[in-house]
Amino acid sequence: MPGSIDLALALRWITLLGIALTAARLLRAGMYRKYRIFFAYLIFWLLRSGVLLTLNVRSALYAKIWILTEPVLWFFYIFLLLELYSLILQAHKGLYTMGRWALYGALLLAITVSSIIFAAPSRDPFNQSRLIALLLVLERGLLLSLVVFLLLILLFLSRYPISLTRNVIIHSIVYAAFFLSNTLAFLIRSMFGYEVARPVNIFLMGVSAACVLAWLVLLSPAGERRVVRFRLLWNRGEEKHLAGQLETMNAALLRLAGKSNRI
Repeated sequence: MPGSIDLALALRWITLLGIALTAARLLRAGMYRKYRIFFAYLIFWLLRSGVLLTLNVRSALYAKIWILTEPVLWFFYIFLLLELYSLILQAHKGLYTMGRWALYGALLLAITVSSIIFAAPSRDPFNQSRLIALLLVLERGLLLSLVVFLLLILLFLSRYPISLTRNVIIHSIVYAAFFLSNTLAFLIRSMFGYEVARPVNIFLMGVSAACVLAWLVLLSPAGERRVVRFRLLWNRGEEKHLAGQLETMNAALLRLAGKSNRI
């Protein structure tokens, strides 16, 4: 199918160019200091995609590079979410600490469960060796845990009146779309096998290109200065009540963290 091949190649080049321009913009505007993990991820994504783009997907070298770099992506996914979480809750350290340890616990549980069920059959089209199969099973558990954590972040944002910079809100929404689409595509490929791999990959490339272009166009120095409220339509009394509730939870968790440190 030459048409789909050409579209896939075009989307990969658009994404690659978008990544390079976004990283350059963050560097030039000095925003890389605030979004350190995101900036490092863009550089890693650029290098990895650029190298893999030059190789035959069926070659041994492609498989080796994929195996060596895929676990690096896992760490980026974890720390990207933690960076996003810290930007959202930078004024609420108690809630941030609780969420961080909850994420660590969820990841440990996911890796343990994934290791136990590794012997279960998989229809994944890339299941060419036991090592690759293990990586895919571990990735499945890790991604599901991170999806739950990300959805909780979005639920938290929609539940409480928190003032954030425009860039942080944009970054949260775009990264959510990017990460959720990647996870959904991975799960669909794992469940239904080779017959859906090509259309799912095209869809994923399109979403990735759109997200990269959104980061490039919407993240700006002006967005760092503009503070807005990510909120639903509350009345003034409800907003005040929720803000007080948020502060009470944060203070209680800070006290709990202080007691734990003294033990």
